[in-house]
Formats: sequence, C-alpha cells, structure tokens
Amino acid sequence: MAEPDSSMKPKRSSLLWAIDGEALPGTSYVFGTMHVRHSCAFGQLPVVHAAIDACTTFATEIHLDDDAAISQLPFLPHDFAFSQYLSNKQYARLQHILQRAFGLNLAHFDRLHPMLLSSLLEARVLANDMPEALDKQLWLYAKQKDKVLTEIESLETQIAVLQQIPIAYQIKSLLKTIRHTARYRRQLRHMMALYEQGDIRTLYQATRRGSQQMRRALLYDRNVRMAARIATLAQQSTVCCAIGAAHLSGGKGVIRLLRHKKLIVKPV
Repeated sequence: MAEPDSSMKPKRSSLLWAIDGEALPGTSYVFGTMHVRHSCAFGQLPVVHAAIDACTTFATEIHLDDDAAISQLPFLPHDFAFSQYLSNKQYARLQHILQRAFGLNLAHFDRLHPMLLSSLLEARVLANDMPEALDKQLWLYAKQKDKVLTEIESLETQIAVLQQIPIAYQIKSLLKTIRHTARYRRQLRHMMALYEQGDIRTLYQATRRGSQQMRRALLYDRNVRMAARIATLAQQSTVCCAIGAAHLSGGKGVIRLLRHKKLIVKPV
C-alpha cells in the first residue's frame, strides 16, 4: 500500500510522525489527535488513513470497543457525589452558570469527575458536526480495514490517573473555568486553531500550563508509558498510534522519548 505523502505537511510542525529503526519490521506512525467532533480537527484524515493503510495494527489511548467499561470511566465512586464538595451557595451558582452558559443541568452530572465535566463543556463550545470524535472515527476506519486493534494504555491505568488528581483540585479548576466563560470559549477556539495548524509545541505548552501541579500525572508519567508501549508495538509489527496531540512535543514528550529509545522519528 502507498505510504503517506510526506510533502503534505511542513517539516517543522506536524501531527503525524513516522517511526523507523533498524530493529523494526517497517515504518510505524504516531498521530496527535483530539477527542472532538469538530470538523476542523478532521483535515488530516487522508494522510492518517494512508498511515493506517500502510500498517498492520492501529492503537488508540484506550481500547474503544469496550463501550460498557468506558461508560464507567467518568464517574466518581458510588459513595461520593459532586454536590458533597460544594457549599449550597457554590452548588447553586455552578448550576446556574452551567444552565445559562452551556445548557447543562448539573443535577444530571452529580457523580461525574469535575475534570470530565470540563471536557463536556468543551463539546458545548466547539461544533459537533461530525458523527464521531476524531479518535473514534480513526478506530472505526481501521476496524473496517481489518487492522489489528489495540490500546496504548489500559482503562484501569486511565482510571488510576484520575484517582491521583484530588477532587478539590478538579473542582477548583472547574470553578475557575465557569467564572470566565467568555475567556474559556476564546481559549478553546485558540487551541482548535493551533491543532488545525499542527502546532504541537504550542499545544503542549498550553496544556502544561493548564495542568499546573498535576502535569506529572497528566502529561509526563503518561508520556513515559505511552512511549514505552508505542516502541513495543512498533517492534512487533507496523503500527499507527493515535494519542492526544499535547503528548507529542516537549522535552518530556513522546517524540523525544521515542528518540531516546534509538528510534528515528520524523514529521510526515
């Protein structure tokens, strides 16, 4: 099958990177994705589809066929509720803003992790004009092409990451978001524009700043696990891996970590 045309992207910034090495069975790829249904994020589909076509295996952060297990990921333990962490006044104010600015009823999300409620707000700000989120669309394409489907992280690992982040910290971040809804909308649209441009460095820097004291759990530690898993998969067969775009760049990013493993990683 034809490999992706490297002339389709500028060399200094790219969402798709080729992985080569003497011990590898062929060229593998890592693609920076976003979990959004906004059509602006889908501009690289032809080149990513070509990368999937050229590989035996396709991998996303978690196995996307396990819908039952994934549906449990966003929720707090059964003996906790979102409302327990807020005063009546705070809860009423949050409920009012979510309803007015985002059309959401907080009572429907009482056990949702606050960080994942923030992700739900993103979906309300950005257009949902595609039937599936980008990573899911790529998964379905690979499945249609009879590729071997696998995950880079286990669902249990992602749940463990969420459990490392104090609920108080998540709530503080959420309250900060809703206090400045206009700024939040501008920031999201800016991030979407950076993604369209393939500017993974600025995306990484913005995500690092936003993660604050949780950047080790959310970025650095996960990057180490992802790079190790991607390297292992690439040694076993050609693989196209789709991970969050913010994980690619930076001194502790997946691209550099793969290079530390003596792999040749170049933008496509």
